[in-house]
Amino acid sequence: MYLSKRLALWLGLGLGIKAAAGMILFAYTDLIVSRALYDPTSLWAHGLEVFGEHPAWLLFFIGSSLLVQGAASMLIRFAAAIGTLGSSTILIALTVIRAYDLSSSMSILVTSFAGGVVLSALTYMLLSSVPKQKLTPLIPLISYGLTLIFFEMILVFVLKTFWGRVRFRDLLPDVTNFTLWFIPDFFSGSRSFPSGHAANGWTLLILLWFIPLAQTPLRVIVWTVAIAFGFATALSRIVVGAHYASDVLAGSLITLTLFLVYTRLISKRQYEKH
Repeated sequence: MYLSKRLALWLGLGLGIKAAAGMILFAYTDLIVSRALYDPTSLWAHGLEVFGEHPAWLLFFIGSSLLVQGAASMLIRFAAAIGTLGSSTILIALTVIRAYDLSSSMSILVTSFAGGVVLSALTYMLLSSVPKQKLTPLIPLISYGLTLIFFEMILVFVLKTFWGRVRFRDLLPDVTNFTLWFIPDFFSGSRSFPSGHAANGWTLLILLWFIPLAQTPLRVIVWTVAIAFGFATALSRIVVGAHYASDVLAGSLITLTLFLVYTRLISKRQYEKH
């Protein structure tokens, strides 16, 4: 996937202008939008509440598993093994906790860890038959994908913790604890801004890096699925009352910006290589 410097600048400018306009608009319409869309009984939105973050964790799990097999450095392979086990454990725990509306507990964590060990071992055995020379050319792209997801998750976590914005579904009846997105509530314990689901929902775009430009039909399918899933996941967070429109826009902006930056870096690297 090639992205020229000029096109990257224009796309970045366009994304920035639209994001700024959206954040200004939602600063004063967040409550209106949430009240209009809120439907805690929505099945499709609940489904994405359970599985909306799975693409990011699945990609991290698969990418880490491939690095374990294909990375030349023992240190990188060790770090990737930890990433494989950690992401598989989180995948299982998130699925169980959210699907059955449970609270996190030691028994769930221990069970999820055991499942993660089994899943990681099975994946290792499955990938061990793949020739290393087939994986070697993919290692740089896999590394870019893993670091994108890692930085996105870290940034979202830090902002959520610092901002402390109260979720729509946790507002008091008189909404006196509602705050505009640009006014942080500083470590209040609430975690509405920005949306992690929205940020993670757009990570399917990473798959485009691995599809040659000549394979147009496949690229169109991946583009369509990635955009549809990212948009649906972001919208679902407003529907279930977990986030405001400004929250999901901010979360989406984090991943889309990183994707644009990384795509440009990959394009520059490939151009200099050839």
